[in-house]
Parts: sequence; structure tokens; C-alpha cells
Amino acid sequence: MCRVFILEAAMRATVLIVLMALTIMAGCSTPLTERAARVRVIPHDAAAMSGCKTLGSVAGRSHPVLLESAARSEALAHLLDAAARMDADTVAIVSTSATDDGVVTLQGVALKCF
Repeated sequence: MCRVFILEAAMRATVLIVLMALTIMAGCSTPLTERAARVRVIPHDAAAMSGCKTLGSVAGRSHPVLLESAARSEALAHLLDAAARMDADTVAIVSTSATDDGVVTLQGVALKCF
């Protein structure tokens, strides 16, 4: 009986720790600004970029995080925000890199297509 109680307490503690970690990671995500939310992402190829005016290079970088998908989302939010600050309506991602400590960097080209 005592052994079961100890296992249940350990299980509750584990669940609590996991929930706290997920809450912290969700709170660290970078929300898109209103202008950045209007910037679309296209492939970096001549056909997709034809008819667009190149405004310049942009980059987005995440903080070190445990989940690469969260790091990529944060880097993308920073990239889109940088493009929006240049009055771009479109961005083409040129390269993506990730470090062992969970930092993701996106390089792109800000474009005016509309």
C-alpha cells in the first residue's frame, strides 16, 4: 500500500514538471506583429520571385530552446518582422541553420510583390 502511494506521488510530480515545462516553453514563443502576420513566405527560386522587387536581406534567430520546431517558429517570427520593417509583403527563405544548443537561424530576402 505504501509503495503504491509513493509511485502515485512520483507520477504526479513527473506530470507536474512536464506541464510546467510546456507552460514555460509556450510562454517563450514570439508572437507575430500585425505587420509581420501579413508577410507571406515563398520559395527562393526565380519563378516564385519574378515580378517582385528585392528590398534586401533579412534574418531571424531564435533563443536556445529544447524543441527545434519552437526554435524555428521563433526564428520565422523574427524573420517576418524584419521583412515587415522593410515594408516587404513577401519573404523568400534562402537558408536555415541550427546549432547543437537549439538555436535556429533563418536567412531570407525581403520582397515587394504586390
